[in-house]
Amino acid sequence: MGDLSICLVSPPLCEPGVPNLAIEELADRARRMGHRADTVHAALLQPTVFRDDLIHGIGAQACFTPHYFDVDVNSFVERLVDAVYADFSRRDRVRADARQDIVDKFFFGVIEAERCLERMLAAVPAGQFDVIGLSVGFDSQKVPAAAFARALRRRGDSATIVVGGTGTDDAMGPALLERFPEFDLVLQGEVDDSWPLLLSRLSAGAGTADVPGLVHRAGDAVVTVPEAPVSRSFTDVRVPDYSSFLAQRAASEYTTGNMCLLVETSRGCWWGRKHHCTFCGIRSVDDEYRAREPEDAAAIFSELYDRYQPDLLYCTDAIVAATYQETVWPALRDARAAGRDWRIFYETKSNMRRREIARMASAGILRVQPGIESFSTECLALMDKGTTALQQIAYLKWAHAYGVTVNYGIISGMPGETPDALREMTRLAARLHHLPPPADVNRLALHRFSPHFRSPEKFGITGVRPFHTQRMIYQCSSPLLDRLCYQLDFTVPDQQTDEYEQARDELVEALQVWREAFLAGAGLWMRAEGGLRIVGRTTSATDLGVEVIDDPLEVLVLDGCAERRSLSRLGERVDADEQRVVRAAARLEERGLLVREGMQALSLPIIPDLDAERDAQWHAPRLGTLEPMRR
Repeated sequence: MGDLSICLVSPPLCEPGVPNLAIEELADRARRMGHRADTVHAALLQPTVFRDDLIHGIGAQACFTPHYFDVDVNSFVERLVDAVYADFSRRDRVRADARQDIVDKFFFGVIEAERCLERMLAAVPAGQFDVIGLSVGFDSQKVPAAAFARALRRRGDSATIVVGGTGTDDAMGPALLERFPEFDLVLQGEVDDSWPLLLSRLSAGAGTADVPGLVHRAGDAVVTVPEAPVSRSFTDVRVPDYSSFLAQRAASEYTTGNMCLLVETSRGCWWGRKHHCTFCGIRSVDDEYRAREPEDAAAIFSELYDRYQPDLLYCTDAIVAATYQETVWPALRDARAAGRDWRIFYETKSNMRRREIARMASAGILRVQPGIESFSTECLALMDKGTTALQQIAYLKWAHAYGVTVNYGIISGMPGETPDALREMTRLAARLHHLPPPADVNRLALHRFSPHFRSPEKFGITGVRPFHTQRMIYQCSSPLLDRLCYQLDFTVPDQQTDEYEQARDELVEALQVWREAFLAGAGLWMRAEGGLRIVGRTTSATDLGVEVIDDPLEVLVLDGCAERRSLSRLGERVDADEQRVVRAAARLEERGLLVREGMQALSLPIIPDLDAERDAQWHAPRLGTLEPMRR
């Protein structure tokens, strides 16, 4: 053992500013076995023309198709754009007069893809490696990886080419071997244990046919070895070595912008194990949820920050461990108080309460993706999210108050979603201009491994099929094409109406107005002056309106519903008549100071100058409800 030379490559197309954690961890395992292991973050070799939709769009990787299949570029691009219009002209409002711009974008993308492949070949010197691993996490990386593998073979490289990553899971792995003969092996699933075993077998010249998760050829057949049960081996690698990525970044066209490094503190999804969100295609949701030990997790943040001083520590976890609030976050808060001025990103549930968000902010978790996919409780139930519209709004309110940046988008097109549900969100959006807006309204996507994909008939989904664009990309048809793709096209018959599309367009417009208002300085705040409440509104940096609230019941409701609360219980708490409380809430709602859902209510004004450290109440014996107007 110890005689292999390995190169692990993260192929385009993917975000250039973010390292591939998997290849660094696998390189670490290989080195500990005595092998030489290099890493190439090839997204840094992408010409800068590959941005936005030319990275994330379904058609993006088509720029590499001519470099694998040797098709005529002009003819291919014209037919590709025909396919794009067939797929997206109605649903994404692709205008007919934009055709030439789209043709030009793809044509120049093909030229730039060739430059990218040339750079990749230069980064992987000929004849120096026994094993070349390709980490494919997304559909957008599949044809680029194949084009690179073909370029290696044409150059004369005889290395064993192994493909892995979430883009190879399940039926996609065998399909990749069937479509792209340059790939020798696919290693599926979590490979923390199977990767070292594969290297041992290759190093010894022994058979690999029993390596768990290995997909290989046996004559004309493609054989898949069952994966081993998931383990906790991912915790063996504590602090990734990002020196290779940073050196490549410094030599690339992507030297500007914030430095973002990845951290993994858990795998799986504890919520998804109980309620798999119907649209979620993360395969590991079905696996046992595993989190690092608290001391280990806290130490990783400090060690990474001390070594590299990144602008953002981005946690790859599908969801933050529920126990970390009591075990890890206090340690992060102490480390931050000691001078580590970090910003940490996590995905969280969207039903967190005020004190939990204060604790998050105090720990330096200042960027989050809370899974706010709708402001309709009806639609959230269709998603099996386990939250309500008021909980989503409350999360935004307290995150904004404590300086936590929230990244989220609205999903439209859930099976069962009605035009009325969209219209209700449109009306609600007009009240929320002082809160962080969603990035966009995204059409529902059908992802492999989601409940929607596994049981389409249960959800009223019909016509599951590849996109026309994907037929052009992979130059093949069903059933092979169906197995190659992670994302597929589909139809929800009940939503194929002008009424639904009009309601969706109105929501899109309302959210655009919201984004513009928020950027212009829209604000809604409240402070206490004795028994009065002073409410301020801003619609721009200079436009200020003030309202003095002196009605005792209105003050009671504003304070008592700072967090989502039952109006009935609020009335009982102060021995007030329920109907009087409800009428006070209705008056506040009419003035845009409160939102109601049944008898649940939430006041909307932000309380200024909050102290996250104080409100976190780290030493409180249990979590409760904070006093609403602490000064």
